[in-house]
Amino acid sequence: MQTEFGKITFSKKIVSQVVKDSALQSYGVVGLTEPSFLKKVSSFLKSPSTRGIDVRFTDEDSVDIGLYVILEYGVNISEVVKNLSERVKYDVKNLLGIHVHSINITVSGVKG
Repeated sequence: MQTEFGKITFSKKIVSQVVKDSALQSYGVVGLTEPSFLKKVSSFLKSPSTRGIDVRFTDEDSVDIGLYVILEYGVNISEVVKNLSERVKYDVKNLLGIHVHSINITVSGVKG
């Protein structure tokens, strides 16, 4: 991101942290998880702040986000996912100034 004072760049880790905080504060979200067994094994090498989150920069000021969530049993899944998507986009844009080009949310499970 270019400003009048210079260039600001964000790491994938900071974007992931904002996404994680936003997701875990959303109604109906119990936790985050990795999408597959191989990803779960490799997640031990990842920072806990990036588990269950994929961030790809599409250009300097835009990202694609993949999010793997566990939802609370009994919630309206489509409504929770819709609200989660809107909240993540809002938080990333307002806290970091980065446009969310796309967000793909995978519900990996429900927990009672």
